Amino acid sequence: MQLILRIFLSFSLFALAPYSVAAMSLETPQGYRYLMLNVGVESRLERNQEQNIVDRQLKSYAMGVGYSDFVFSFEFSNFKETTGQNSLVIDRNVDNYMGWAYWGAGEWASLIPFLGLGAGQSLETIDTTLLGAKSRDKSKPQWIGGGSVGLRANMPFLWLSIEARVLGAERWDPNPTAGFTGRLGFYF
Repeated sequence: MQLILRIFLSFSLFALAPYSVAAMSLETPQGYRYLMLNVGVESRLERNQEQNIVDRQLKSYAMGVGYSDFVFSFEFSNFKETTGQNSLVIDRNVDNYMGWAYWGAGEWASLIPFLGLGAGQSLETIDTTLLGAKSRDKSKPQWIGGGSVGLRANMPFLWLSIEARVLGAERWDPNPTAGFTGRLGFYF
């Protein structure tokens, strides 16, 4: 994971090196470039052990590069949950790694509506403790695909957005699943 982030950051900074800060600002009419870093909270609907639909809260971190109306980002999101009682405890950890491509559809009242497509992988780790004995199970990576629609505020250097998503994966329940993401970050 760290190697992927280092390669991505190195490529992004190399790609932006020939451009001045003035060329990357929002005031440049065409062809501006920027690097984006943000954090977010994702709310995703998922089925629990009792087969009820529940709202999962995922922490999300993203970095990417933008060119004109397009943003290409790498996103890591994660959630953890613990269930069980004293003699049996189950810890579940889910990590999602996704690449997203977004297209901004112009500007309307200082808001930029956008569409996005994403693909990546999900990894799940389950730690079970039964009467003090621990075991760990890891899932094989499963492919994730998704689409999104959202709004981003057009503010210099500040990234503030909200988006609705539909995601699908082989072993998710329900499949596809719906969710919302809010992001706060910077771009330069």
